[in-house]
Amino acid sequence: MLRHHLCGKQLHSLPRIWRSSRTCFRHLSTKQTDDFNYNRAEYGLEGKEARDEEIARYPRVTAEDLKTHKVPPRGCKMLVRDFIHDSLYNPHYGYFSRRVEIFSPVEPLNFNQMAESAELDATVARLYREYDSTSDPRDVTGSRQIWHTPTELFKPYYGYAIAQCLVSEYLLKYFPYEDLVIYEIGAGNGTLALNILDFLKAHYPEVYDRTQYHIVEISSRLAERQRNLLLPRHSMVKINNKDIFAWDTQVYSPCYFLAVEVVDNFPHDAVRYSLNASKPYQGLIALTNSGGIQEVWEP
Repeated sequence: MLRHHLCGKQLHSLPRIWRSSRTCFRHLSTKQTDDFNYNRAEYGLEGKEARDEEIARYPRVTAEDLKTHKVPPRGCKMLVRDFIHDSLYNPHYGYFSRRVEIFSPVEPLNFNQMAESAELDATVARLYREYDSTSDPRDVTGSRQIWHTPTELFKPYYGYAIAQCLVSEYLLKYFPYEDLVIYEIGAGNGTLALNILDFLKAHYPEVYDRTQYHIVEISSRLAERQRNLLLPRHSMVKINNKDIFAWDTQVYSPCYFLAVEVVDNFPHDAVRYSLNASKPYQGLIALTNSGGIQEVWEP
């Protein structure tokens, strides 16, 4: 938690309108031609040998290029960060856009009645089984994936604890001269926002009346879920359905920035060194014409 001032058709082949570029490590590589050999074995990197000739011909794309595609692409390659972003956040087939299921107990767990952590684990396992049994039997893909967060598992107390931390800081530094302004990134089901605002309303009504709660949510599906949960109870909530990395509005007032269970879902690069020459390489994901996924490396 930081105080912060926010500054159609299946793709089988894309037009080759680009020229493959080197990374900042180019000057370290002995390969300086555009026809780079993607065979990892040549550089002492473990794993299955890439299909050099086929993959070398694949066009390189980015997650931004794929935003309008209705199905996962084939016959192309992209940096690991673009593959992660496209897999998670593509508006048509991304996990958080279409498939996400965040486990949430219907009633808060009665922790006072649990003797030890093993009983908590057993309780969560039972609730998972019951939750999964509600899946649609017509879903033959078997792709339903559910996961939990501390916010959901320890609700409402987890949110209450964060709310107490926020209000303590706010009362010490800004009240009554500034409003309590909160930005939450990736709010999931909206549970954390609900617990924080419920706590403020019940215990600090004078702060609640001066609270502004902004959510920045990349998933349209989750943003709608948040609206349905929060707006009937807390009218000061504003939900921005956009990527935090596309944020372009300067916020001048002091604010608190919450990113709970978000950073581990950020796209990231994969970088490694060859075993024999200690030269750096960046990872790419090649999506083959047959639907396979191949990890390859380049300088």
